[in-house]
Amino acid sequence: MSSGETANDELRITGRVSQVEFEESVRGYRGAALVVEDARSLSSLEPLRGLTEIETLMIDGPFAILDLSPLETLSAVRHIRYGNADLGNDKTVAIRELGWVRSLRSLEKLELIGVRLLEPDLSPLLEVPLLRELSLPLRRAYRRTVFAYADANVAFRQLADSYRGLDDFRETNGLPAQ
Repeated sequence: MSSGETANDELRITGRVSQVEFEESVRGYRGAALVVEDARSLSSLEPLRGLTEIETLMIDGPFAILDLSPLETLSAVRHIRYGNADLGNDKTVAIRELGWVRSLRSLEKLELIGVRLLEPDLSPLLEVPLLRELSLPLRRAYRRTVFAYADANVAFRQLADSYRGLDDFRETNGLPAQ
């Protein structure tokens, strides 16, 4: 594991990081961006609670973490990328629920890549006033809700367009509809 602040006021934690190393690395961090490149060994995001200056948070591979409630305290966060971004690994990152997003008044972009929502209620996302970009896996379980919210919300409208693109691809290539 290695970490260090860059000129961009970013803390990038590379290599597989233990929970203890993670806690030590982020304790008192006051920068704008935090990137954890390999979170497979993490069991909790609790050390992030109260890091109110973070604007960008990227965590890859947090397979053992279900509770994202510590993120609800990141009052300045504008961009979150969370999940399994490793194209060579088809394991999904489970997320219990999305209630933690409600308090993120500054959030503009949410990328939940390679995730599975255990409670597929997407309605908390409607309470995030600045959310303009949303990335979720195009799962059948979310489809109806995404289209229901698309007329009223730009982030859901863009996601609905992705579903339409997938439908077009399936039709063009003779694949069954979703």
